[in-house]
Amino acid sequence: MNEYDEEQTGLETSIAEWQRQIENWNADKLKTDQFIQLVKRYTDFSELTTPMLNEFIEKVIVHEGEGRGNDRRQRIDIYLNFIGAFEVPAHIVTPAEVEEQRRQQEEQAAKEARSKELAKARYEKRKAEKREFTARKKAGLLTPEELEAEEKRLAHCQRQFEIVRKRRRNFVVFRR
Repeated sequence: MNEYDEEQTGLETSIAEWQRQIENWNADKLKTDQFIQLVKRYTDFSELTTPMLNEFIEKVIVHEGEGRGNDRRQRIDIYLNFIGAFEVPAHIVTPAEVEEQRRQQEEQAAKEARSKELAKARYEKRKAEKREFTARKKAGLLTPEELEAEEKRLAHCQRQFEIVRKRRRNFVVFRR
């Protein structure tokens, strides 16, 4: 008999809880329906008026400000009729922002393409100058200044090569 009473009490508690949840759901549904009706009433407007704001906004809570100057921040809670606290999304991308991002990407791509073209043109010019220099060198048509500069360049390259070769010899690899 005691088990029956415990089960009965548990069922009555469950029924009461379910009824509260159903009542809350019905109240939420009613509030949602009322809010949707309000929104439908103002779907096409050209000016935001005080009466419109009064119908949408239940209350606004302005909290104490923190910081100074440009670092000053102040929290504002907006409670809408029928739905309660309204949280503003962290970042809403506007069509203007999307267009600006697209324009910046296009500008960057054009800039990179232009830079690539210029680099290729410089490379081709250097390559042609080297070919022309080599042809003149083989033909013995270099001026004394060009010959001296070429000898200095070759001596410098030879020194750099020797430095690298010494480093490689001194570099010991340990293997197990």
